[in-house]
Amino acid sequence: MPPISPPSGEDRKATVSLILRQCALRVDPLSGHLSKLADALDVHALTPSRWISEGRVPKKAARRLQKMFGKRLANADVLTGDAHDE
Repeated sequence: MPPISPPSGEDRKATVSLILRQCALRVDPLSGHLSKLADALDVHALTPSRWISEGRVPKKAARRLQKMFGKRLANADVLTGDAHDE
């Protein structure tokens, strides 16, 4: 299934949430739990939820997500907030 793109003008929390939840569905297709994504990234189970609440993912984790899921689904620049909307 192709990734869903966040609508333009969407807030950072919603964008990060959408991307992380799509990644979680790739790791855990039946339920898409963020804790399963955390396991795959070898971080604490609540870390992805914290990233969502902050509206950004640290650069190292964002690069790892991009490597695992591809730039089309998990663009590191978008996850870190380094991408500039035009």
